[in-house]
Amino acid sequence: MRGTVTDASGAFAPGAEITVLEVATNIKARVATSDSQGNYEMPGLKPGSYRLNASLAGFKTFVVDDIRLASSQVRRVDVVLQVGAVESEVTVSARGAAIETEQGKIAAEFVGERYDAATWS
Repeated sequence: MRGTVTDASGAFAPGAEITVLEVATNIKARVATSDSQGNYEMPGLKPGSYRLNASLAGFKTFVVDDIRLASSQVRRVDVVLQVGAVESEVTVSARGAAIETEQGKIAAEFVGERYDAATWS
């Protein structure tokens, strides 16, 4: 997982603390701090569902729910911080990203059974 942290004007937000929580176990998977260009990266997350929290003094806490990672997937989650108290929270849902912009892949999940055409009548 990677992304860029900016404020509402589009300026980089260095020093933001990014925390990723694995939803299934309710355990912190990674904690990172955005660099001078507002970028952060969290490599090596296992497949699953995650919740991302981003906080920085003077800004509302930014939360993204339901970030789903597949095996070997690199997911981009950009953060836009709004001016306000840290006690305030902005929540975004990350469902449905079928087009992966980081590696140029298109993915989908298929559920069902596979039938052999020779036995299908």
